[in-house]
Amino acid sequence: MWNFPFLRVQEPKPQVNIILQDTCEKFQVSETEGNTEIPEADVLLSPGKFKYSVIEQTEEPSLTEYSTEEWGDFKRLPLCSVRTALTRFLDITTPPSIDFLKAMALQSGSRKDIALLENLSNDAQSYEEWKLVKDPNILEILETFSSIRVDPTLLLTQLPILQQRYYRGTGPEHHGVCSSWLNSCDIGESIHCAIREDPLFHIPDDATLPVIMVGTGTGVAPFRSFWQQRQKDRETLPSPFGNTKRWGDMDIYFGCRQSTFDNIYGADLDVCKNDRVFSEVNVALSSEPGVKKTYVQDFILKNEDRIYHQLMRKGGHSYVCGDVIMASEVESTLEQILQNKGNMSTEDVAKCLSDLKVK
Repeated sequence: MWNFPFLRVQEPKPQVNIILQDTCEKFQVSETEGNTEIPEADVLLSPGKFKYSVIEQTEEPSLTEYSTEEWGDFKRLPLCSVRTALTRFLDITTPPSIDFLKAMALQSGSRKDIALLENLSNDAQSYEEWKLVKDPNILEILETFSSIRVDPTLLLTQLPILQQRYYRGTGPEHHGVCSSWLNSCDIGESIHCAIREDPLFHIPDDATLPVIMVGTGTGVAPFRSFWQQRQKDRETLPSPFGNTKRWGDMDIYFGCRQSTFDNIYGADLDVCKNDRVFSEVNVALSSEPGVKKTYVQDFILKNEDRIYHQLMRKGGHSYVCGDVIMASEVESTLEQILQNKGNMSTEDVAKCLSDLKVK
């Protein structure tokens, strides 16, 4: 479970060059490497944050005090120090769950803190709003509710196992598991990682074919390799590889809440639009003050003529990355376009979409 290939961090910084060793497979555009270590634990365990008590053992512990007849193996984590557990195996950056907040309330010595924690853990709507706005990690919880004296056993047994981070957009300025962690690595340090292959999530070899990208929130992150590859190809190649001498259209449909809050690659999109990497950039804003709500499917339907021509006449490729609800809405919109522009029956639309998915 804990065996991963290794990457090696190499100079220069702040640009981090990651050198793949022989144990790794070939890394293609849009495939993602993931790390399983986080620096937040260094802050959590740093001097001055918490008081450490030395417990003097006065007698041998007796198993008769416990409900089990013998000690069992703790298989959740490998044998390691607390620091290693918090930096490599346990997730201390994700907002704590409702159940974890309930456990925190039991560890608090302040009526005020207990009331706030119980309110968050008993009111799902308040919890979701708090999580969305604050995006707090465990360290921030302990700092906000300073009366909590958390039992280390609770952390080791109840914190979720750290999942590999394949990509993540910019967000609150936390000491997270990607960029800030890489910034803390020493030159030449080896890191645990794995490469996730996705044979269906690559830009087409034929660069003359249209490419349609649909993403919301941090779901747009994997598309960054698409437009960076196209940008590099346009700079270095005299003409695209394909059946014509014209670069295929590259359109992006990106959705976020507000232009100043989570338009995470806005500057990149503007530059690529000006450099003619993108043929069209469509940004849908669902919570922009003073602006009507729009979603990516609204722009897709608005451009139905263009999209139908790109997919059905030009043999284009489309990609959707984001939450399941959005993906379902986009698929329904594409069904509507195929029915409207192609005069297709429901059965023909279903077959057409199935063919597009495996192309």
